Amino acid sequence: MNKQEFIVLLKENFMKASSSKKEKIIEIIGKEIPVYQYDKIKCHIDDINGTLQINNAWKNDTKKEIDKLYQQMQDGDIYFKCYAVEDGTYCYYDANEEIYYYATAQMDKLLYITYNFAKELIYYKEYNEALKVFDMLLFTAYTCNEVAAPVYDDFDSIYNVFNVHLSDVRDELPFNLDDVCLHAIYATLLSKNIDKCEYIYKYLELCRVYKLPESFDLGIESVKNIDLFYKKFITYLQNKNNQPMLNYILELYKQKDEN
Repeated sequence: MNKQEFIVLLKENFMKASSSKKEKIIEIIGKEIPVYQYDKIKCHIDDINGTLQINNAWKNDTKKEIDKLYQQMQDGDIYFKCYAVEDGTYCYYDANEEIYYYATAQMDKLLYITYNFAKELIYYKEYNEALKVFDMLLFTAYTCNEVAAPVYDDFDSIYNVFNVHLSDVRDELPFNLDDVCLHAIYATLLSKNIDKCEYIYKYLELCRVYKLPESFDLGIESVKNIDLFYKKFITYLQNKNNQPMLNYILELYKQKDEN
């Protein structure tokens, strides 16, 4: 059973049910919904009731907290760490090394709070504001301290300090980087007064796997005029040196016509 078939079945049973049975159906669905979807669904309900409104005090406080955390990162107080370990192979001059990255607890906190704030802005339909947060999250150069491998040094001596981007450390993040990009793409498609093709291109470039259609249902509003977007994006990509992405979008457009 696909999603559309399930929705039809749910509507049919819900309309036939008595008030007490409707309450039981709601309880069953509520128990099956994962916790991370609660805020999105609440915003859906508020939007239907015409009561959707962001708490500006919370919004401003969260902005200040995020700005403070990023300032601490720029000051060197929050950072990724990495260490090098010989991988058993050798080049002409020396042994080759493999670099292992990991995030500190404070870095995980910074990333987690920023990502969740961006998603909350999406649920409240503040798409342009959300994009500013996504761009800060995705394209900031983050501090990384190189330390000795734990097996060699218990004192955490810092040998080098340099910058990394999230794409460099994607496997050590508290979230899936592709999911972040898909949420940013959704916000782009619903935003106003921006070059949507340019934004979506830079987000797709960060994705390990292209799954553009999965972005269309990540908020509480439906993405409209997908055909028009595909046409514009195909034209945009024809002027870019990225044949794999162009082929992917062409295939999506072809499949849409076939369906």
